[in-house]
Amino acid sequence: MELRAQKSLEKTFEARRAPTPQFVIPKYGEVAGKLSIESIGLSKMIVVGVDYKNLEKGPGIFPGSPLPGRPGNLAISGHRTTFGAPFEKLNEVKEGDKIEVTTAEGTFTYIAYGDPTIVPATAVEVATTVDPTRTTLTLITCHPKWTSTNRLIVTAEIVAAAPPLQPAVIATPEEVAPLSQGWFHDVSTWPAILALFIALTVIVMGTPRLVRRYHRPFLFYPLAVVVFLPTLFVFFTQITRILPSNL
Repeated sequence: MELRAQKSLEKTFEARRAPTPQFVIPKYGEVAGKLSIESIGLSKMIVVGVDYKNLEKGPGIFPGSPLPGRPGNLAISGHRTTFGAPFEKLNEVKEGDKIEVTTAEGTFTYIAYGDPTIVPATAVEVATTVDPTRTTLTLITCHPKWTSTNRLIVTAEIVAAAPPLQPAVIATPEEVAPLSQGWFHDVSTWPAILALFIALTVIVMGTPRLVRRYHRPFLFYPLAVVVFLPTLFVFFTQITRILPSNL
């Protein structure tokens, strides 16, 4: 799913760049550019939005952030263990590492200042602009892995040689997933999760009974597999909706 989304985002992004670059402020859910960190082998297309649907595609920019290269704090969140785990190695970024963000306007290089730090999940200020005179970047993911207890962040500042650009901010929609969202935040998906869990249980427990009763394993086991695998896929898709948005 993440790989297919990345290819689609890249195709859209390249169309925007050529033959004549088109300056646009991307809307919620649209591709915003490419994030690259050579030191940890990261190269991912990024989108606008940090809800579960957008982070399934790749790292997401917090609405309200400036455009890459613009004054202010560009905050980007990403999964650490699921959907391609783009930020799996974020803890390995070191002070002085280059972090590049490429848009239709060009490539902007930020330099990490300091090693990764750990903050509480409630520290929403890390995704905001504190000093509008500085052009900074903050990368955010969950810590430790598979939990939503804290956030691991990497901070960086644009290189001095970057050309000055006028401020431009990505619009904030009415509903934005907060940085502090933890486990089980999307309660609307529980009925689907419960129904799918029951269906999987019926398949697992009911198939052997059918085989014992009708003595046709060659029929019921393949049929069970055909039904079980798609159901399992949908089940895990729903499970991701109750995970922390950047787990």
